[in-house]
Amino acid sequence: MRLAIGEHAAVDKPCLSFSVHPPCTRTVAAGLANILGLIPVMWATGTGADVMRRLAAPMVGGVLSAMLLTLVVIPALYVIWRWQTDIKPHGERAR
Repeated sequence: MRLAIGEHAAVDKPCLSFSVHPPCTRTVAAGLANILGLIPVMWATGTGADVMRRLAAPMVGGVLSAMLLTLVVIPALYVIWRWQTDIKPHGERAR
């Protein structure tokens, strides 16, 4: 299905309004629950705390980067891909 140049909002709208959709809220809730669960491990003092801190730090970074990838990078790449495959070729043929 090819889109006309004026219909590029059909590509942008789902990406821009993604922040209010349930998948986004579930992703943020799951990520924040994971991070909040690891905060006590990061601040723990006592026997084995140094080992647990070294295990929890990469997990917090991984959860943050996964949330960023899911919520920002993948939707932006989708819009770029749809622009290249559907909108741009259709606009070039009209000239």
